[in-house]
Amino acid sequence: MTRDTTRTPGARTAAPVRWWAKALLLPLLFLLLYGTTACVMHPPGTLHGHTAEGDAGLASGQDVGRGTAGQGAIGNGAIAATLHAHWTAHIAAAVRKDLAATVAIYADDIVYAAPGAPVAEGLEPVTAMEAASLRDGFVVSAEHVTHALRVFGDQAYELGTVIGPVGATGQPPTVITFHFAAVWRRGADGEWRILRFTGQPEGP
Repeated sequence: MTRDTTRTPGARTAAPVRWWAKALLLPLLFLLLYGTTACVMHPPGTLHGHTAEGDAGLASGQDVGRGTAGQGAIGNGAIAATLHAHWTAHIAAAVRKDLAATVAIYADDIVYAAPGAPVAEGLEPVTAMEAASLRDGFVVSAEHVTHALRVFGDQAYELGTVIGPVGATGQPPTVITFHFAAVWRRGADGEWRILRFTGQPEGP
């Protein structure tokens, strides 16, 4: 496709952001509106909240149920557990500064929108972004929590949080709570990878 060279400065950045909002936030709005009957809600202090009872009660591998505080989430425990395992591997790789393992969670056509930074489209710019983060900072540890998950065939929509102590190189760590929305896609190899991602840390 030929790029439009007549656009004013700043328009090139604004367009992907608007596209991003349509591609990710509208499906997540659907998740929020209908999630009271079809999402995984995890009680405080749990990671992915599925139980053997809930898994045994699945009517379909694509349906996701609901849990409340004090009980496990009833739903697609297999997919929830798989995504949690990918997050666990991603965090462990960041802790040991293993770039290749850190970016293994992303699809080749990942689109990553972070506050205060240009939208990164494709694995190469996202890898460069992660490399800069590993170079300039460190992760002590982190916990991943899925708050809501909706699965449609080979795509899954996740609302979650990653919380843990991180810091800039040479500085003491600070506990950061990062809320995110992610679209996952199951590839031809059967692996789930993040296709679209955006998030925002707590704080001013």
